[in-house]
Amino acid sequence: WVVTHIAALRSKRRKGVIMGFSNGFPFGLSNFWISPLLAIVWIVLGGKGTTGQVIIFIAACTIMIVVNLLAIRQVQEAFKFADAHNIIPMQQIPVQIAPVIYYFSVFSLSPPSGKSVLYIVSGVLFIVVSGFYLSRRQAKLEQID
Repeated sequence: WVVTHIAALRSKRRKGVIMGFSNGFPFGLSNFWISPLLAIVWIVLGGKGTTGQVIIFIAACTIMIVVNLLAIRQVQEAFKFADAHNIIPMQQIPVQIAPVIYYFSVFSLSPPSGKSVLYIVSGVLFIVVSGFYLSRRQAKLEQID
């Protein structure tokens, strides 16, 4: 997230689009932290949570609030440099790819077979290509109006 945000700030031509791509990472991180929060929210709010569960609850809430506030601020900043029809599709690319990254990095899991790697790579490529196509399509639709 930090690397793509710095790249966006240094870019002259595609600052808004790169910043839009960068915006997806904090939303992906927020989507990751919603899982432990949902798992323990009713336990903690019901007063039956252990110390560890309360710590996870507080950490998840804090991370989600801070990350979403930063992401919303960054989206608003990106709107200064590019149109929404370019930013929003680019923003969704990291949000959709983040679960794959979490699967391999956070949970230290490996693909079950060689075919899985092929499917993962092709899925990521389809997500990236579709983001660009959707962005172009949105631009053409806005020109019609």
